[in-house]
Amino acid sequence: MSQTVSNGNLTVTAPDTAADGVGQNNPVRGYRIAIADPVKGETVQAVIMTNNGDLDVFGQSGSYTGVLNGVTITGGRPTCITLTGSVGAVNRALQTLTNDESSVVSDELWINVSDSEGDNTNSSADTLWTPLSTAAAPVLSGVAPLSGPSGMPTLLHAFKVSELGALSNESFTATISDGFTELTDTVRGVTGSGSTSLTLRGTLSLINTQLKHLYATFVDTPAGDDRMTITVTDSFGNSTAHRTVKMVALGAGSAGGRVSSAAAISGVAQIASAMASMGAESGLAPTSFAAVQHISPRFLSAPHV
Repeated sequence: MSQTVSNGNLTVTAPDTAADGVGQNNPVRGYRIAIADPVKGETVQAVIMTNNGDLDVFGQSGSYTGVLNGVTITGGRPTCITLTGSVGAVNRALQTLTNDESSVVSDELWINVSDSEGDNTNSSADTLWTPLSTAAAPVLSGVAPLSGPSGMPTLLHAFKVSELGALSNESFTATISDGFTELTDTVRGVTGSGSTSLTLRGTLSLINTQLKHLYATFVDTPAGDDRMTITVTDSFGNSTAHRTVKMVALGAGSAGGRVSSAAAISGVAQIASAMASMGAESGLAPTSFAAVQHISPRFLSAPHV
């Protein structure tokens, strides 16, 4: 969505809203200048301002002053940038406009434009104001060591992602991997279920739903040294630290870490039952016992105890 103001032959378009990730040089899209009846050699000057951010074009930073791609760039401070040149050159600069907010605060952008023929949008009535939302980096909780019976699918209920200032249309990606433990999650937006590496994608709410239905099949390792790694990244480019979780197989219900067929079947049936009761709000389709048997086929052929 956009907003537009005109004065004489000059028309300026700006975005209705803008968003940024804290500490990220994110693009601000939607600014454009047009002149209905341009005169040869006519130039425009666009002044873009913000309260707290750092505005840049063409990948420059630090209140750059100079001429780039036919545009004279001045500012004097990071929160204000002035672009002067032909309409085409200034529009190309606006297409590269970025803003970097250093903290999660409510901010806004505004733009005034004038041309060399005397038209301008400098009055308060003609100024286009764009509210700016800033999201912090995601935070991952629940990274203490995890344990479960060896060879049995175990619902973890361990992880949760939060983000200060998260936006409703913001997307997240979580990557979870383990060198030994089989990971299973059949909520929509998950790929790799039934392997040792999962990728979760969706909104913040969906990511947390996916994490609530994460199963791990713990295995005994020669040195007892099994580690799960998890990282969450948002669509602004911010991410959690690379977190490592110790995985401990307890060997319950087995001799030498082996699970009986009856125990394995019971565990798989429990997953099927849980999945069938999750409901439409979780994005899961009803799942049958037979459909879940792929989780760990080796369970069904485990030696009887």
